[in-house]
Amino acid sequence: VGMESVEPVGESFFNVKLRGGKTGLLGKDGWEVLPNLDLEKIFPGNENLYSAIFEGKYGVVDPSGNWVIEPTFEEIAMFNEGIAVFKEGNQFGLLDASGKILQSPSWKKIMPFQNGTTILTSDDKKFLIDTNGSILTIVGFDELFRLEEGGFLVENEGEIGLINKAGEELIPSQFELIQKENEDYVLVKKDGLSGIVNQNGGMVLPIAYEQILFDWDNQQILVKNTYLPVVVQDSEKDKSR
Repeated sequence: VGMESVEPVGESFFNVKLRGGKTGLLGKDGWEVLPNLDLEKIFPGNENLYSAIFEGKYGVVDPSGNWVIEPTFEEIAMFNEGIAVFKEGNQFGLLDASGKILQSPSWKKIMPFQNGTTILTSDDKKFLIDTNGSILTIVGFDELFRLEEGGFLVENEGEIGLINKAGEELIPSQFELIQKENEDYVLVKKDGLSGIVNQNGGMVLPIAYEQILFDWDNQQILVKNTYLPVVVQDSEKDKSR
């Protein structure tokens, strides 16, 4: 009753415009955002924050339909861990739930936050940043990959290392391969040879083996190395000749 239009937006969400011109966001369980403002569009949100468009500009509204962040941005993505990515031109920045800009729009790409950190990409390097907007890795990396167990694989000029979520170096970037086996053992490879280090970079087995296999069923570590015969001369016989 009193609906002027209903427009699907996302999965199971609808922008409902009432005859008075006010728009709300309706979900499967009722109003996500009450129709309180004359808006062009409201997007599904997260953490009780919803991106909305007014006169071609993006802002953020709360479930009551009130502005939390005034509509002055070119684009605002969904909030995650209290932070949202916004776009200006072809660059991206970060803002918090109060509208404070944590990172200016000077980045080529920004991933969503996860466990307090995210990855930002400049033209040629990747950096780690926290929810305060502080860059944790002063030196950028060619590649930066999040690990399921926490921490990140980093790569510079084809050499791989490991850092923790605070951006601190655990294993220097000097290996061809890093493969985490468990909390105690990390398989590393350099110059075609393999070894084992712990998560803090301490050496468990030297980098001297052609192959290393982990047999967890029998609690064994199997190593393979080419046998190099050692020639030992008999000094007594040599003297008698």
